[in-house]
Amino acid sequence: MNPHNIKEIALKDGTVRYYDGGRGRPLVFVHGLFTNMYLWRKVVAGLEGQFRCIAPALPFAGRELPFRKAADLRPPGLAAILREFLKRMDLKDPIIIANDTGGALTQIMIAEDPDAAGGLVFTNCDALEVFPPAIFVYLRWMAYLPGSMWLMSLLMRPRIMRRSPLALGLLSKRRLPDDALDAYVNPFLRNRAIRENTREILKDVRCRYTLAAAKRLSRFRGPVRLAWAREDRLFPWSLGERLAGLFANAEMSEIKDSGCFSPEDQPEAVVREIREFAGKQTAAKAG
Repeated sequence: MNPHNIKEIALKDGTVRYYDGGRGRPLVFVHGLFTNMYLWRKVVAGLEGQFRCIAPALPFAGRELPFRKAADLRPPGLAAILREFLKRMDLKDPIIIANDTGGALTQIMIAEDPDAAGGLVFTNCDALEVFPPAIFVYLRWMAYLPGSMWLMSLLMRPRIMRRSPLALGLLSKRRLPDDALDAYVNPFLRNRAIRENTREILKDVRCRYTLAAAKRLSRFRGPVRLAWAREDRLFPWSLGERLAGLFANAEMSEIKDSGCFSPEDQPEAVVREIREFAGKQTAAKAG
């Protein structure tokens, strides 16, 4: 990502740093809890010659700028932050592309405001009763223990621990490169305020929010594509099928040879899916 395209925008409860490159119909990329805009670097590189690519760093563990202590960092509050960002950017008919936790927040936002986007692309993400995946439920309980985020930051300093199944190890099929691991984890390790934000987020990651959103997703009438990795061990193909069935106009396609982090495992395939989806929808509107 070209550093000259990194910008900042002040929202009600904090400043959001975001990438903004290219021209054309806006694509907004939404990352998950222990990543940041860097997750989308290879996908953006393949698309910004044709589209305007915007990747915000949401107030998760991987961002460098903390939000105010009083900010509402429950899932509905995070979805509201995403919506505020979209409104402040004044985007026309954006397509939202979401991964992991970002998919849950996108669902919650769209359930509340079906006009927030013109189209949706979900890669593997939380949905329905899977928020969070069972293997990560322990993080919610840890968040209530004093000193737990500091202890977690100590445990995650060695890269071998970051690659363990209890951290980021199950999210990609391939070994994450060191630069990606550092980009995702270092803000959490180095900044106490980021750890406190993360604690508040983890306390309320509960499937009641995604289940409530699921009841209203049919209100979104725009096109939806689920570019789903069948080999993902956290968000199975059957979950994607059920999520697709909640929308009025959704289709599924398979990302082969990938885990949840398909932007890392198979960025070229993700680029093809988005380009084909966005191109088709743009052409339909023009016609």
